[in-house]
Amino acid sequence: MRNSTLVIVIMAMAVFTFVSDYATAQSLPFHIQRVVTTLDEQPLFPGCEMRSATDREKLRCSEEKLEKYIQENLKYPAVAKEKDFIPKVVWIAATIEYNGRIHSPKIVQPGITAYDDNAQGVFVQMMRNNIKWTPGVALGKAVRSEVKIAVHYTWEGRAKAFPADSYSNEIYKIVDKVPSFPSCQQKGKKDEEILDCVSKSVNEFLISNMVYPSYALDAGMEGGVEVEYVVGKDSLVHNIRVINDIGLSHSGEINRLFNLMNEKKVAWIPGEENGDRVSVLMKTTVPFKIRDKPRPTGTTTEISPKAFFITGTAGFEEFMSTYLKRPEGREISPCAFGVVRLKFKINGQTGEATITETTDYNNLGPKFQAAAATFLESTNGLWNTDYPNLSEKTEYSLLVPFPSYSPACENVPLGYKEVLYQSLEAAALTDNEATFQQGMDQLDKSVRLYPTDNQIRLLRGMALYKNGHRVEGCVDLKFVNKSNGDIEVPKSCKN
Repeated sequence: MRNSTLVIVIMAMAVFTFVSDYATAQSLPFHIQRVVTTLDEQPLFPGCEMRSATDREKLRCSEEKLEKYIQENLKYPAVAKEKDFIPKVVWIAATIEYNGRIHSPKIVQPGITAYDDNAQGVFVQMMRNNIKWTPGVALGKAVRSEVKIAVHYTWEGRAKAFPADSYSNEIYKIVDKVPSFPSCQQKGKKDEEILDCVSKSVNEFLISNMVYPSYALDAGMEGGVEVEYVVGKDSLVHNIRVINDIGLSHSGEINRLFNLMNEKKVAWIPGEENGDRVSVLMKTTVPFKIRDKPRPTGTTTEISPKAFFITGTAGFEEFMSTYLKRPEGREISPCAFGVVRLKFKINGQTGEATITETTDYNNLGPKFQAAAATFLESTNGLWNTDYPNLSEKTEYSLLVPFPSYSPACENVPLGYKEVLYQSLEAAALTDNEATFQQGMDQLDKSVRLYPTDNQIRLLRGMALYKNGHRVEGCVDLKFVNKSNGDIEVPKSCKN
């Protein structure tokens, strides 16, 4: 079976994704042998040469072996210790020779030097240790192939690289009196009993205030997310850190929940050491469990796919910024901007995405549509859709934005992609009566910046139309329909 994508996911220290890229098989001397374009067997990290194993079993074995190697060799730079740390992705391109030797690791898109150097260092170390892969195979022969590798600096990896007690001498792990709530401070209670009471109280607060992420609800994603936080001597919660989000991409909601404790002035009693108030490190597991009756398996029909990319939403955006290429040519205006929406399905066995519908909102043309399709093809095999409510019938909807980067385009403000994403978030706010005006204010601002963008005008028009402002909504929707008749709008708003 031919399969052009090898995916390796590492949850402990980093996440690595391999996308093979090939040319024609040659049996020539090493220095002029060319890269192969079609492989029958993917290159594998050593230790997985089981003859009787299936391709999937070999890939799984390769994941485990590589994970162990990365855990031992990936180092987090000192800058990762800073409080403003956010997960990073570094893309590495490397060559696997027909003899299994890996060489020439290069940074695909340079970013922060400290992260780039450490990511590249993993593969330099691999070369120095003379670790040989099982090479890719084409037409029965071992051949030269290329891999692109996404190195992820994660919250979990950071926590292991910099244990909490090394961040500050003022943060304690063991104290005379543990932090608690007034309701847990009963005379005669042992520390274990107080901590158990605190844990139950924290979970009750989190569950009662949780807004279950819509993508997770649609897909049926459940699990417990491990979190560390510090209860300060000021009775506030600080240093919220996700230790392991088990692939759920729930960091945003977790940070919101813990910050909500401070906003609602939850009455923490600080810990004490030698009679003085001190800041204390605490741990808990946040339970993400769907409380309402779950949807029947395989019933989700259309959903945004970013959270199901193997490196999560943030990883997807990094991947897009690297591999989405704006078309070029004399006929392509440098000032052209807009978005192409792709609807597609994902094969559960191969991870291959198949486009079912393309909508070119701003009539950018065939070359932009082809660029969007090429980008989607580069994601083949990089999706994690093994969740109860997802099936091969599930249709995913992805907006592929093409900003204008030319400084010569005076009438086109920079930052189109950011404004588009802000508009999508604003449209979601308009579904709630309490946040409707907040969402509309952002949509109005977006339309003022990009008055000819059909996607943004559609978002504002539908927000108004669905909330009873049909006359105002139809102004936007008629504009969209006149500009592009392929975009669906309510019948009453068609020209």
